[in-house]
Amino acid sequence: MDTQFQDLRYALRGLRREPAFTLAAALTIALGIAANTTIFSVANAFFLRPPAHVAAPDRLVAIFTSDYSGPRFGASSYPDLEALRERTEVFSAVAAYEPRPASLAVDGVARRITVECVSGNYFGALGIAPALGRLIRPDEAERTAQRVVVLGHALWERAFGGDSAVLGRTVRINGEPFEVIGVAPRGFTGSMRGFRMDAWVPLGLPAITEPGMLDHRGARGLLAFARLTPGTTPERAQAAAAVVARRLHAAFPDAWTDITGAGRVITVLPERDARVLPSMRGAILGFVALLMGIVGLVLLLACVGLYGLVSGATAQRTREIGIRMALGARAGDVVCTMSRRGVTLVAAGLVLGLLAAAAASRVLRALLFGVGTLDPPGFRRSRAPPPGRRPPRRMGPRTPRRPRRPDGGAARGMRRPRRMWGRAAGRTPPRPRPPAPVARPLEARNDRGKLLILAQVRAARPAREG
Repeated sequence: MDTQFQDLRYALRGLRREPAFTLAAALTIALGIAANTTIFSVANAFFLRPPAHVAAPDRLVAIFTSDYSGPRFGASSYPDLEALRERTEVFSAVAAYEPRPASLAVDGVARRITVECVSGNYFGALGIAPALGRLIRPDEAERTAQRVVVLGHALWERAFGGDSAVLGRTVRINGEPFEVIGVAPRGFTGSMRGFRMDAWVPLGLPAITEPGMLDHRGARGLLAFARLTPGTTPERAQAAAAVVARRLHAAFPDAWTDITGAGRVITVLPERDARVLPSMRGAILGFVALLMGIVGLVLLLACVGLYGLVSGATAQRTREIGIRMALGARAGDVVCTMSRRGVTLVAAGLVLGLLAAAAASRVLRALLFGVGTLDPPGFRRSRAPPPGRRPPRRMGPRTPRRPRRPDGGAARGMRRPRRMWGRAAGRTPPRPRPPAPVARPLEARNDRGKLLILAQVRAARPAREG
């Protein structure tokens, strides 16, 4: 054990004597590790990781209705989802949601947020427990919608400082008062991968959702998912949805016929296949696979470069190795001594790569999911101007006031103040500029030229006669 520590100390002293070599080798391996870790974290967030705080995600399925122009993975209407809810032998719950941009005002501070209008059984179908307070109940949404809101955990910490007294507080969303009833658990950002929802409000409120959405069968703007009953497979759910689609096409041919004259179809996909919009899944998977291949090649090149650096450094120590062997050192001990130097470099590169990957993952998470609570405090909150007052035109710092001389004049070197005209300044306004000359026809300009030439000739004639 003492020999191993001695070899490790010797390797560290050797690396300290060659800082350029140590830095180049550590950065080479760190680059490859950071790139691979960052891309894998993005792929894991989109495709591999199950939704946070969701109970039994393997029993969740996404529901899509084909569009009028033909694509299979389109949005649904609320009356159509009500027809699916009748199939209780297959679906234990069918929930709907719709993301919407909104404006949140708290104590005169306005900010843009993204809210998710959800049905009353949304949180129940997901099996989510609140971090504070309660969640939206079935009697508070859709046709009996109440003005209540569930805050996201990040918005709760950012706008309210994580205060538990926020329950029962009134905030304004799109100018309408809403009562805060609860806070979602940390890490739950909604049902759309890549988009972070800041709050959840009941579906059916006129202040946020479109009027008539709950009654109009052609208002297809709702995304939907369902929870399967125990023992039900996605294939059985797809067969039940196909029966419902044929029945709706027979009952409502105008709303359930696409551009080709065929009936619309309902597609049911497992949750793991619908984490990204299916119409974009192939392109995103191909792009991520391309990135993984590129960063894998970068890691391979980093390993080859590290091998070259270590081999070159070992070749320069041939004399030292010969002396060790001549003094009786065994070949295995010499190999271990030389190998510990490379292991030390790999360990240093691994630490640097993980730190760089953590920073890059945070930046990507901020770009994909919005600004987090641990991001640098460079994004200041913008206060809404008081009623009746226009916001300032310049967003930069104000120009400092000029120092004044004792006699009231401006100090030398400073720009002169803007002149004030009118009765308030006691001056008369400046004279208006004369209007620009109007271009005359070509004939008039030619006549004037002839007259000028004739006048010059007459003026020069007495001089000639003299």
